[in-house]
Amino acid sequence: MRSTLPCHSKLFMLGDAYKCIMIRRVVLHNWKSHHRTEVEFEAGTNVIVGINGAGKSSVLEGIFFALFGPPEKKGFYEKVLREGEKEGYVELSFSHGGKTYTVKRWFDRRGQRDARLEGSEKVITSRPRDVDEKIVEILGMDGKMFKDSVYARQNEMASILLDGKRRKEMVDDMIEVSEFSRVRDAVVALRNRLRDWVRGAETVDYGGRLKELSLQRERKATALENKVKELEELEARVNRLEGAFRELEEKAGETKERYGRLQALRALLQKVRGEVQTAERKMEELRAEVGEPSGNEREELEKLQGEYREVKELEDRLTALRSRLGATERILLEKQRLIKGSHEDVDPVELEEKIREVEEKLERVEEGLRSASRDHAKLSAELGNVDERIKELKGEIEVLERAEAEMRELVEKYGDVEKELEKEREKVKQISEELARARSELSREREFVRALEGGNSCPVCGSELGEERIRELREEHERRVEELGEKIKRLEEELKAGERRVEELRAVAERLARLREEVAAVGEKRAKLEELIGRREELEEKLAGLKEKVEGLTAERSGLLASIKELRRKKEEAARVSAAREDVRRLEEELKRIEREIEETERRLAGRSSESIAAEMKAVEKRLEILEWEEKKEALEKERERIEAELEGVKGAEEEYRKIIEERARVEAELRSARERISAIRKEIEGLEQDIKDVEAEIERLEEQKRSVERRKAVLDVLDRMVPAIESARERVRELRIKAINKALNIVWRGLYPRKDLTEIRLRPEGSDYVLEVKRRGRWVPVTVLSGGEFYDAALALRIAISSLKAKDLGLLILDEPTHNLDADATEALTHILNKLPEYGLFRQIIVITHNEALQKAATGTVYVFERDKDRNRPTQVKKLTAAQEM
Repeated sequence: MRSTLPCHSKLFMLGDAYKCIMIRRVVLHNWKSHHRTEVEFEAGTNVIVGINGAGKSSVLEGIFFALFGPPEKKGFYEKVLREGEKEGYVELSFSHGGKTYTVKRWFDRRGQRDARLEGSEKVITSRPRDVDEKIVEILGMDGKMFKDSVYARQNEMASILLDGKRRKEMVDDMIEVSEFSRVRDAVVALRNRLRDWVRGAETVDYGGRLKELSLQRERKATALENKVKELEELEARVNRLEGAFRELEEKAGETKERYGRLQALRALLQKVRGEVQTAERKMEELRAEVGEPSGNEREELEKLQGEYREVKELEDRLTALRSRLGATERILLEKQRLIKGSHEDVDPVELEEKIREVEEKLERVEEGLRSASRDHAKLSAELGNVDERIKELKGEIEVLERAEAEMRELVEKYGDVEKELEKEREKVKQISEELARARSELSREREFVRALEGGNSCPVCGSELGEERIRELREEHERRVEELGEKIKRLEEELKAGERRVEELRAVAERLARLREEVAAVGEKRAKLEELIGRREELEEKLAGLKEKVEGLTAERSGLLASIKELRRKKEEAARVSAAREDVRRLEEELKRIEREIEETERRLAGRSSESIAAEMKAVEKRLEILEWEEKKEALEKERERIEAELEGVKGAEEEYRKIIEERARVEAELRSARERISAIRKEIEGLEQDIKDVEAEIERLEEQKRSVERRKAVLDVLDRMVPAIESARERVRELRIKAINKALNIVWRGLYPRKDLTEIRLRPEGSDYVLEVKRRGRWVPVTVLSGGEFYDAALALRIAISSLKAKDLGLLILDEPTHNLDADATEALTHILNKLPEYGLFRQIIVITHNEALQKAATGTVYVFERDKDRNRPTQVKKLTAAQEM
């Protein structure tokens, strides 16, 4: 009968049902082996059954991915996206805190494309990063904490209990006390670093060093005071020199203006004298050439200029008329030769009609040529496509033929791979089970030997034993330990070899399945190839006929184009002859008119020339130039007299300016020297000030270090007290956690192991290790001396108890292959406890992933059977069982 007890059952304090998480529904689309799988879970124990590789664990991976996003692994999305698909998604519905949420994440091979979180029929957020943060906020933990709390891996606790080296560390991690040890180690490391620093700092003589630094500071301060006084004296001197320099600058400016004027007047006087000499020389040259001027030269020149312009215009017109006459005669001669040489006497209208008829015929031919070209291009394109497809098919057939050859080689080499693989898997399973039994027996034998060393009673039944019997038993069991060690080593080697053989056969089986799928299409492809070869021959024949038609139409088109060209030439020549006759008549009239204009222009010139008039004008211009030079000389003489008078007024400016410049240079040199000294002193002052600052900083550093030593000593005292406090807190937390675990452990144990010989179970710290013990006939014995089934029952009970402690606020437990290494009796006991766990109040929901069909009976919620044809790489098929089917 299925339990309906609430999450907060009185048998064990589970977190508030309001806070428990309940996985409601999971949808996987193109996720690993799932094309589209939908499963729903209920309160109580839910079971997913299927063979290895059927896709069971993919459901768990999908739950973790939907809640917390992808792990930081390279190539994650390429591994989870179903082969041959472009995209997929995972959708998860869960309830927590009295609310129902749905999270959906879409992905492709490049990564997560989108995510959305909905609650109460509205979107909470649709950004992947925000979805991650919101789910962590809702659950109150991140992905690692969630997985550690609810997920029990295959054979986890049994491995820990058999591995003494890892047991203490892993159990501490599970019950969350390792952090105390890490904090203690960090505190001890910090304490050691502080102690080393204090020891080093205490080697310094603070008193002597501080006294020495104080003396240095006083000496530097005295030197600084002397340099400041020297700087003040130099700055006062510089101020005086700068005042004197400014006065000299002002005097130099005033004197420089007069000195500049003196130089300018001297240069101007020299220039004027030169220009007077030039004027006198020029006038003598002109008088020698044209004589003395009369004074009427300007009126005479104006008259000659008017006469020159009139004659020049007539000469230019005459030249232009003669040039035009020659050009017109040449054009007339060309037109007459054109008319004389023409042999065409055809009516242009008749020619135009013939051209129209030939053009219409040409249009019909070109239309036929275009139609044939289109057909040819269409067939050529189809032929290209056919050739390309033939090439592709030949390549594909070649690949498939190689696949056929590979498939034959694999079959010849491996035979019936499926049967061989099943045999090897069964063999590996048997070796694995035998190895687990041998390890369990070895652990019990070692524990038995250790128990014999500590007393004189039988570890199993508790009866008294003599020394001789104890020695015999020890020798017997030590021999058995040695035999079991050799057996385990042999079985481990056989297991490794078997696993390698299984992996090899599995890979071959997968390869054969893919090859069979590929080779199945080779016949169809060969038939298609034959069909395409026939179509290519048909297209080639049609293209040959079209080629002949195109060549004929092309030749006819060329002939028609030549005819049109010849007719148009004749038409153009007839038009040119007609136009030439009209031009001859017009040109003959033009010649007569030009000849009349030439006669009239020659009459008006009447023997006059522009050259003779220009010569007369030149002579008049030179006499006029003599008068202009005389006027210029007179003006220059007046300017010379004015300059000489002004020079008398500035005669002493040159000597005065020289003396001021010399004095200014002397003062400037003295001022530059003083400034350089000031700059050097300032640098010395800066150096002294920096030295004083450095000394004061060193004094402050030493004083602060001295104070810091005292402060850090106080911190060391605190850290010395912290270490035992942390250790005490760790042991107290461990004590409380172990107490809570043992309470849950006994609840689970009573359901998992109903027999009366082992009445109680506990986890007990012992030195640097943990011991899981059971009470047998009033005595506590370690579980390692139990039988294999009893041992794994104890390990499973411990894992469930620890999960109940860590997940008490979640109420969820996920078990992955919990029957690994369990015999039939232990499996039946596990089925019973899983069926009853929800009633005990330890968990509100349990999800079991298993290949063992016997665990279907543990279900109080839903049962799903996963099936998959792995050899043909088919997707996972899901079947939900009814209550009757579960039984």
